[in-house]
Amino acid sequence: MSGSAHYFLIDNLSAGINLNVFNQKQKEEGGSDPDEYSVNILMAGPELRYYFPAGDKMKVFVMGGAGFGRVTSKYNDEEDDNPTSLSRFGGSAGIAFFPNSNVSIDLGLGYSAFVVKDTYDDFLGGEVESKNTNSGVSLEVGFTVFL
Repeated sequence: MSGSAHYFLIDNLSAGINLNVFNQKQKEEGGSDPDEYSVNILMAGPELRYYFPAGDKMKVFVMGGAGFGRVTSKYNDEEDDNPTSLSRFGGSAGIAFFPNSNVSIDLGLGYSAFVVKDTYDDFLGGEVESKNTNSGVSLEVGFTVFL
């Protein structure tokens, strides 16, 4: 689940906060002692969006933002001692169609880079830090409610 809340600072420029929450639980059936695994992701960060007028019911927008958070996991009720750190940076551009003045239907193209930092123990008992970066282009479809 994800969402954001924005406030217009000036005409056509809004600043806001985004929030992303993900939870997954998996249970393996079979045997006398079934295994359970769960993952939780929580990310939040700032966003800026600017609208360019493009007609009575349409506006073109550009947006940039970031998110920061953690991944925690459990295996058979044992929590991972080293939560994974997440960062997201990206932007998008698109078209907002306004059927009325309080609602827009948004269609855009975005680019995001995710940075995953993890610390774990190696087989010799030492601590290892890893950093992975994944990036990509996305098609974004959504709606916005203006209060």
